[in-house]
Amino acid sequence: MDFALSEEHKIFQRTVTQFAQKEIAPLGKECEEKEEYPKGLFRRAGELGFLGIPYPEEYGGTGPDTIALSIFAEEVTKADAGIAMGLVVQNTVGTSPIYNFGSEELRGIWYPLSEVNWSVPLPSRNPTLVLTSLP
Repeated sequence: MDFALSEEHKIFQRTVTQFAQKEIAPLGKECEEKEEYPKGLFRRAGELGFLGIPYPEEYGGTGPDTIALSIFAEEVTKADAGIAMGLVVQNTVGTSPIYNFGSEELRGIWYPLSEVNWSVPLPSRNPTLVLTSLP
């Protein structure tokens, strides 16, 4: 069994690493101190195709690819675990119920993921800090 990454996955990994180090890592300390989440990252992640990794392209995903999702989670977490979890949850918990159980009409509202400007609520020490803004 060969566990080496494919060339496509290596390219994806380099792209995610660059995004994480350039756009996530510099924000970590400040966001933690202010108890804020950099919601603008969702738009940038969407532009790069990072908000729908496990979903078909017709919904703004990159195609069902668990390896790519794992690479994404690992690389963004290296930059800042707190910020990373918002992006990882977006790819899984936040969007899978709509994809797996939603009607085509509902999917039409929330997809393509690359154009969505929202996130799921995240736990916080500050109960007023909720990141949801519905379209």
